[in-house]
Amino acid sequence: MRMEDDPDPGSSEKVLMSLGQVVIGGISYRITITVSHILLADMDTGSRKGSIPLQSIGHALSTSNRLREPIIRLTVNDPGSGSQEIDMIFPHIAGGTDIRNRDATLATFKRQGIQVTIDSEQETLPVLSGKESRDRGTGTGDSEIIDRTTVRDWTHFGISYTSGTPLPDEPKPYSPLVTFTAVILLAAICIAAMVLPLPAPKESDVLNISTERNLLSVTPAVTTTPVATMKAPLPEVSVPGKGVYAKISCPTGYSGYISSGGWRMDVNNSGTQVYPLPVQNTAINVFIEKRDSSADILEVGIYNGGISLAHQATDLPKGLVEMHVTVGPAAEAITFSSPASPSETIAVSQPSATPIQYAIPPTGVWVRVLYPGNYSGILSSNGLNREILATGSQIYQMVMKNGTIDGVLEKMDGSSDSLQIEVYKDGTLVDLGNTSAPRGTAEIHTTL
Repeated sequence: MRMEDDPDPGSSEKVLMSLGQVVIGGISYRITITVSHILLADMDTGSRKGSIPLQSIGHALSTSNRLREPIIRLTVNDPGSGSQEIDMIFPHIAGGTDIRNRDATLATFKRQGIQVTIDSEQETLPVLSGKESRDRGTGTGDSEIIDRTTVRDWTHFGISYTSGTPLPDEPKPYSPLVTFTAVILLAAICIAAMVLPLPAPKESDVLNISTERNLLSVTPAVTTTPVATMKAPLPEVSVPGKGVYAKISCPTGYSGYISSGGWRMDVNNSGTQVYPLPVQNTAINVFIEKRDSSADILEVGIYNGGISLAHQATDLPKGLVEMHVTVGPAAEAITFSSPASPSETIAVSQPSATPIQYAIPPTGVWVRVLYPGNYSGILSSNGLNREILATGSQIYQMVMKNGTIDGVLEKMDGSSDSLQIEVYKDGTLVDLGNTSAPRGTAEIHTTL
């Protein structure tokens, strides 16, 4: 079957439903389903990129990938090249909109006479929230790698993609009989060790021990220094001082994706890497997972103009870092040094080190948090919430010119050190809140 021309999206082709974002072959599209075609359009311009005839779809399977994102796997029949599979991925959207979009699409396919089935494992698979995903790693059991697969080349439907690697089959669950047998064997070994007497030493052994003691009494002891085996630290990688970047660090490897609107970048690497993000004045979504069950730390940071806007880390086996960060215009480099004016520097006492002092940028709205320990809470600008989980002094850019800023941060330890929140507009301090109480809470509520 050769390439099919896209149908005219005029009044003659009835539209059944439209979807805001669906990922096919690693690329985001706007999807429109008509009575005879699935139309694919560019996320930004809306220009037509291809189509799939509904009559060529023989089967639609509802399943999910390693990130628990809903998937509809289409089996497309072509007389020229046989059948092939195409995955329609519905990325995570707050409020379960991705699940509703998938279910509505399946219902539309079924009304058009397409056979629809649901993966038996998916029927009992719970959908995790962002917090549950962080607490339980990815919640996907023994899955190893979360690489998204791309479809095989299907140029006869209007688009061409590079070939991808299929996901490995899920491992079969172990039988309870194996666990029961292992417990019985372990119990038998423990009982035998407690009941059986230890053998008495032979005379030759006693003689050898006495001889060794005599030799030790006359031979000077040789002192040896034990050598500790340590993993080599990851090399430091600096973040450029101009533009928006993501810095990801894990020695044993990680994979996932970073997205914003219709833009998306898949990540699959190890060590410490810095990725330029060609976005500004938008919200950035991050889903990065460790590829193994080690206790190594996976760290992810988002930077603008060299300043850390958000940072998150996990040491859980196969742990997942999920972030949703709002950035403003791509900023120039801002020097991290103590300003000359004492009014702009607030010293924070620490038991063994001098805290970092951040220079407040001369333009824009910024919130600075000063505390030597750990703290958590929420910063809100014009109703847009940002979750905070950090340590030490941090500075956060608020994407706004006027409006309201609310913040509630809580100390995560019982120290009496001061937790302080400062609000700056165009380099001027406009509001401040603090607390010294153990596990105390500092708040700000200001209108700019």
